[in-house]
Amino acid sequence: SFQIADNIFKNSGLPYRSFRREQNYLLSPNLNLLLQHAGGEYISFLSGDDFFELNNFEEKIKYYVAHPEFGMIYGNGYKHYYDTGKTILMDGAFWKSGWVFNDLLALNFINGIGVMIKKSTFDTVGVFDENSKLEDWDMWLRIALKYPIGFLDTPLVYYGRSTGSNITANSAYMDAGVEYIFN
Repeated sequence: SFQIADNIFKNSGLPYRSFRREQNYLLSPNLNLLLQHAGGEYISFLSGDDFFELNNFEEKIKYYVAHPEFGMIYGNGYKHYYDTGKTILMDGAFWKSGWVFNDLLALNFINGIGVMIKKSTFDTVGVFDENSKLEDWDMWLRIALKYPIGFLDTPLVYYGRSTGSNITANSAYMDAGVEYIFN
C-alpha cells in the first residue's frame, strides 16, 4: 500500500513527503512520527480506506478562522461501504461544539475521520499516548480539558468500511482501552 500511495502522490503534482518504516508499528507511534515532521499550522489525519470531499480543507480552515478559540474541529461525514457501494450519512445525534469534556468522558462521540487540530494544540497537550488502545479518544479528552472543540455540520469526509467487523466490535479490546483511559 505504501508504493501505491507514493505513486498516487507522485502523479498528483501535489507537494508531499513520504516516510516508510522498515518494520510495522501500531497507529500511535506512526502518528507521532508524522507529527514530528509536520510543519503546517493545521494537522489532519486520513486513513488509507477513508477519503475527503475536495473542499474539506478549505471549509475546515474557514471554520477555524471564524472560531480561533477551538483547539480542534471535527465534522459530519458519510459511511462508505466498499463491499456494497452504499454510502450513508453518519448519525450526528451526539455531536456538539464547545467545552465538551464531560460529555466526551461519557461517550467518544467525535468523528475522528478528518479531524483538524492546530499544531499549537499538540504543543500544549503533547503527542498520542503510545500505550493507549484508544489513542484517539485519549487525545480528544486531553484536548477537551484545555480547549473548546468545534463541530462543523457539513459532511466532508467518507469513512471507508466493509459490512464485516472491525476492532470496535472486539469488546475485550475496547474494555481494556476504556480501563486504561480511566486509570
